[in-house]
Amino acid sequence: LVCDLPRKPLGKALRDVYEYCMKGNITQSQQFKEAWQFLKLVSRYDLQAKTRQGLEDMRKVKELKTLVDTLEECLDKLGNLADEDVSCVSSPAVMSLSAALSAS
Repeated sequence: LVCDLPRKPLGKALRDVYEYCMKGNITQSQQFKEAWQFLKLVSRYDLQAKTRQGLEDMRKVKELKTLVDTLEECLDKLGNLADEDVSCVSSPAVMSLSAALSAS
């Protein structure tokens, strides 16, 4: 999921991510936080493709069945977003911005 992110904060290969995991709590590391920021910017379609690619690898490991099931559910929900109206017009941020712009 992170091997093709800009600046490759967690490394180029799975072994690099594994090394970070073995060093301690990876979620508290600066590299993880940077990778998470880049993943937040990835389009929904790219995120779905990356997740599917990771799922293919995880399905080979029997101990990860629960995680695979959870990720498949999340992928389904992500896919269903395309069917819904995801307009941001009614979001609080857009409403306050439009109110501020109309007031000036």
